[in-house]
Amino acid sequence: NFFDSWDFTADPCSFAGVYCDADKVVALNLGDPRAGSPGLSGRIDPAIGKLYALTELSIVPGRIMGSLPATISHSKSLRFLAVSRNFISGEIPASLGELRGLKTLDLSYNQLTGSIPPSIGSSPELSNLILCHNHLNGSLPRFLSQTL
Repeated sequence: NFFDSWDFTADPCSFAGVYCDADKVVALNLGDPRAGSPGLSGRIDPAIGKLYALTELSIVPGRIMGSLPATISHSKSLRFLAVSRNFISGEIPASLGELRGLKTLDLSYNQLTGSIPPSIGSSPELSNLILCHNHLNGSLPRFLSQTL
């Protein structure tokens, strides 16, 4: 029943899990079973970066596959990014370090590979970084945040 309100002829701000400020989408909470969401499956479209006012993206848990699109860094207001307990693969996009206001990054329980990009360490507001249960290697970058 979660997606019953998703009538694509209507205003998307009335959709379950979509939160708006005026006519701008500011939050997408699309995976929380406590909110009745069944969890999404598929891939995250690179067009996600066109949501310029987005401050929060949560798809936890789900069956999301493929890589996390680098275009997500176009959402410069993003403060909370949680795409955990999915099947995200590939490397963590270095462009996530461009999100200067990012406070929480949770990509845990996926299939990510490679190392943590040094640019993530330069996020000044980062206070929560959760990357456990992936296939990451290498050393931790230096973190500038005083609250991590």
